[in-house]
Amino acid sequence: MLSREINTAPLIAAIVDARIPQTHRLALMRGATKVARVHLPEADLVRLSEDSPDALVKRTATATLHTIREQKALIAARPATLPLTPSQQARFEAGREIYGLWAACHQPDGRGRAPLAPALADGRWAAANPADGAIRILLHGREGSARYPAGMLPLASLSDEQIAAVLTYVRRSWDNQVSAIAPAEVERIRRDTASRIRAWTESDLLKAVGEPK
Repeated sequence: MLSREINTAPLIAAIVDARIPQTHRLALMRGATKVARVHLPEADLVRLSEDSPDALVKRTATATLHTIREQKALIAARPATLPLTPSQQARFEAGREIYGLWAACHQPDGRGRAPLAPALADGRWAAANPADGAIRILLHGREGSARYPAGMLPLASLSDEQIAAVLTYVRRSWDNQVSAIAPAEVERIRRDTASRIRAWTESDLLKAVGEPK
């Protein structure tokens, strides 16, 4: 989110000021919300959803506010994250090296690179519990979408230990503070999906593992 130290009051005042031409107000709103994973503070979004003279701004502010609050609720509902054991820490360090395979796409900071690859920092599947969806994506790949048309190639050639390592690294880096992954979890998913030959789609993943938490 935008830092609370940034004074957003003049920006919000301009967006809700009906005396300013609508094209200018909408341009200001686009500029305030176009950066991926950066949002106005909740108080500003509430004001925009209530006071803006533009229906588009109200809808955008309301939808963004809902997304932020929903995400906060999901994070709050997650079980407390336990410190990594020595063996998990070793796996984490090994995963850091393996992550170099993805860094050009998902970026060293996990923030992604549109339209090439989505963010892994607090990612929909990367930070989900359990990690079955993320394991499936690594084993069989992910089909492209409208926003990320390239998709992701399968990494089934990696061993169970290597997949567990890189996922442990991803799930305990950046904004992610969720469970480490054991090789046995990867082995189970690999065995259960051995007959699959297609990359996963979002709908396939939802059918297989349900809504990520």
